Amino acid sequence: MSLTLRRKSELIYILLLGFGILIALLTVFAFMSKSHMDASFETIQGSSRASDKMEIITNLIEAARSRTRLTLEMINEDDPFVKDEINMKLDAQANYFFVNRTRLIEMGLNHDEHSIIDDQNKAIMAALTMQRQAAEMAMSDDPEVVKQAQKILIDEVYTRQGVIIDYFLQLLAYQKSVIDQSREDARLHYLSSNQMQLLLFSAILLFAFAVAAYVIRKTTSTEKELFLEKEKAQITLKSVGDAIITTDSAGLVEYLNPVAEKLTGYITHDVTGQSITQIFRAYDEKNQLWLADTIMNYLRDGTYNMPSNDIILYDADDNF
Repeated sequence: MSLTLRRKSELIYILLLGFGILIALLTVFAFMSKSHMDASFETIQGSSRASDKMEIITNLIEAARSRTRLTLEMINEDDPFVKDEINMKLDAQANYFFVNRTRLIEMGLNHDEHSIIDDQNKAIMAALTMQRQAAEMAMSDDPEVVKQAQKILIDEVYTRQGVIIDYFLQLLAYQKSVIDQSREDARLHYLSSNQMQLLLFSAILLFAFAVAAYVIRKTTSTEKELFLEKEKAQITLKSVGDAIITTDSAGLVEYLNPVAEKLTGYITHDVTGQSITQIFRAYDEKNQLWLADTIMNYLRDGTYNMPSNDIILYDADDNF
């Protein structure tokens, strides 16, 4: 019996250990899943920022081209009122350019982007100065001044604008490379994470099956040992010359040895599960109590009254 109890304790220890390892593996699995989700979200955010920057850069290119086009229209326009309207559009485009450039900087620039922007600033300042000068000269009524404005626009502004747009195109190409790299990183991370999660999930399943197989094998072995011990106990009880009745903790009959069957007149399989008070009808005349009630009191609260020797035992036919 002690060996069986020890094996039960070992089984409980294995179950607790296996359960703890399974929880640890599931925790790792959940952590990896969350890390994958976080990395995917960060990749999407990076691609989204690059896409937003590309939109802003496109707006900046359009604003730069519009200012040059409007300046040329002003030079070729004779009506002063129309020139004033074009000049207002120039101011609006300048403001639009400034707002978008501020948005681009506020989105955050890395070292490579800052390097492109810093180089571009020099060309922008020179181009804006020349363009502003050409626009002011285009407002003049003197045809020679207007011709000079056209020369400045063609010789100076167009050249510098080409440089500015080249820088913007570099920024666009850089943003596209960021998106492409993010896409590739996401693909590789997905493949790696998927493989790791698959391996971990397989390990969890294999470990769970191993623990289940071990528990089933040990449980079966323990049940066999308990059955053999019970058989040995019943054989021992059968060989004892005294009458023996066994019950569970509620006082329900489990077994009567042959001597008890002979004295009480009951057969084990007929009375199994019945209360001891119905089977063991022994009366203590001196103390005026049924011994079965004494047994039930002991099972309920641990109190026991020692009977006297004046005992009358009634069998199944009420004979004594």
